[in-house]
Amino acid sequence: MEAKRNFHTTKSLVESLSPLPSREYSISSLPSDGQIELLVRQTHQARQSANGGAALGLASGWLTRFAPVGCLVELRVRTNRRFHAPPDDRPLILIGAGTGFAGLRAHLKARAQRGHTANWLIFGERNRAYDQFHAEDLTDWQSRGLLQRLDYAWSRDRLEGRYVGDVVRLAPATLRQWIDAGASIYLCGSAERTGRSVHAALCDAIGENRLEALDKEGRYRRDIY
Repeated sequence: MEAKRNFHTTKSLVESLSPLPSREYSISSLPSDGQIELLVRQTHQARQSANGGAALGLASGWLTRFAPVGCLVELRVRTNRRFHAPPDDRPLILIGAGTGFAGLRAHLKARAQRGHTANWLIFGERNRAYDQFHAEDLTDWQSRGLLQRLDYAWSRDRLEGRYVGDVVRLAPATLRQWIDAGASIYLCGSAERTGRSVHAALCDAIGENRLEALDKEGRYRRDIY
């Protein structure tokens, strides 16, 4: 009788909880890969968990520590038509930070398959020693001439210490050259951090009017969350 009462108490408690909001992750793979690949950062909260350890983010913590291999995960694919790849081989300037690299990697993989070589990646993360996501892919694409330029921004490295926006502001002439050659800009990352700071840096580097014109032409595309 006690076990039955406890079951009903637990069931009532679960039913009273509000559903958690969904989490969005950019897909870093292609349909031809035969699987979905995500780039998930395990978030550690400032507060401690009930057992005294670091409290993990709800979604990232469950996916990276508690979800058993082979379990079913409910998801849906949300299309961002504003971030689709161009149909031609025009140059691409790909800008992102953190897990925003996922969407950019998918574009680079598709470009590599098609032999489109005019690609420039500006990527920001915390530490060079720990945060070089998919470094093997980038090294391979560089060696094969599929990635013409690669600029890193390591924000927490003592000697380098710069952000993506700093890299953008340091290369205004090169940005204009690529844009004059028909390049499109693809930006992927956090709306609060990467989205705002890089947009401001692009305005400083090439001018707000020029950036607005690129947006109207469909040559400035963003996947920010």
